[in-house]
Amino acid sequence: MLNTMVLFTLFYLYVGSKTEGVYASTVHLSPTIVNMVENTSVTLTCSKTTGQLLESRWTNSQISDQDANLYYINGQCVTTRFLQNNDLFDGVCNRNGTFSVILNRIDRLQHGAVWQCRESLVSSSNKVTINVEVPLTNVDIYLPKNIYLNENHQYIIKCNTSSCRPQPTIAWYLQNPKTHIKYNLTENSTQSITEKKDGLIAAESLLRLVPNRTVNDWMLYCEAWTDNTNSALASKQIALNVSYPPDSGPVIDGFESSKTYRFIERDQAEFSCSVTGGNPLATLSWNCFNIILTSMTIVNKTVVSNVTWKAVRHQNVCSCESHHTFNAKQATNVTLDVLCK
Repeated sequence: MLNTMVLFTLFYLYVGSKTEGVYASTVHLSPTIVNMVENTSVTLTCSKTTGQLLESRWTNSQISDQDANLYYINGQCVTTRFLQNNDLFDGVCNRNGTFSVILNRIDRLQHGAVWQCRESLVSSSNKVTINVEVPLTNVDIYLPKNIYLNENHQYIIKCNTSSCRPQPTIAWYLQNPKTHIKYNLTENSTQSITEKKDGLIAAESLLRLVPNRTVNDWMLYCEAWTDNTNSALASKQIALNVSYPPDSGPVIDGFESSKTYRFIERDQAEFSCSVTGGNPLATLSWNCFNIILTSMTIVNKTVVSNVTWKAVRHQNVCSCESHHTFNAKQATNVTLDVLCK
């Protein structure tokens, strides 16, 4: 094998001395631009503008001080040095005066590698740089740990991407679960970029959200994409749980707080108090004398509490109070005038 290579070299020295100044032949490596997704393969082909290549020599900038040969002899396609790593490379003798190297599985570590080929006495080819695109694998959304988001309070919601290449972009959306119409909230966010040690890039976006009751149960999520893809990768969707107070304070049915109502001593009476709306729903409690029985029911978004009590002389007020996590308690009263029996 060594003798064969020596003969090749002597032959090219002779041919080179006879052809110098007659014509100039250029070696070309194609494709000239390589943008490949990680874990895919690409074929580099070495050719000559004039005539055919009888052998090829290859360099890879990530493998310093080492050329590898690829040539056809005695019916066999022969590779040397780093091209003999069949896990990474395959050498192909195309039999048409061109030679190819197949990069079997491009990974992120090969990003930026510069390849060239040449013939013994012909200058090196153009440089071909391997650009490895690393797809997004995760987009994650983070809400505050609170179970409820208080109405009209500002919250900072975070969205992170996995490391990728090229740089990712993040967008925010809020979707009505009934109509499926989504609204773009990206203008209320800021995005930052972090470059990792391996050259990959991760993005983080912070959304300023001020929710109100109209978006309660709506779905919030973020999406991310890179410039080389036509589709976005979405995070999980999170239903907003917006806390807001009832529409109004409690009401005792059939009674007005500005009036006084007369009852006969030792008679039993029943009041019904209700409060509508709020998230979560409010709770009701009674502050009356001689309460015999209370009950509470929920109909749609209205909480109803009934109280049965016995009229006693000098009892002046019976009060119904509503309690809600969003604001202080609210109360309504019935003013009593208990008459002797």
